[in-house]
Amino acid sequence: MNLEIKPLTSELATDFFDFFDNRAFTDNSPMQPCYCCSDTMSEEQHKTDLFGQVEANGGGREGFKRALRKCAERQIASSIIKGYLAFADGKAITTKRITFDLMPSYLRTQLGEQSP
Repeated sequence: MNLEIKPLTSELATDFFDFFDNRAFTDNSPMQPCYCCSDTMSEEQHKTDLFGQVEANGGGREGFKRALRKCAERQIASSIIKGYLAFADGKAITTKRITFDLMPSYLRTQLGEQSP
């Protein structure tokens, strides 16, 4: 097995989405859908760019997933999402975010966590 770790770049966006769409959360985790982009968004961006776009993307769970994916696409293109992809034999098998601990304080409050 050939293993590689590569920094996430816009050139690897297809691999990033292939991983999240086809291999991440295959256990039907309540964390899905996830593209590791929500914690980098402001409260206003959550309202307008994410939740405000759910209906425009078909509504319901699928509309939410499409809106979230579009947010992630923009963030990858703008280098806002920073992290790494691990590959096994050329296929992305996992990802690691390096900014996860930067979750906005208003989200931490909603989750019942204390701000640092």
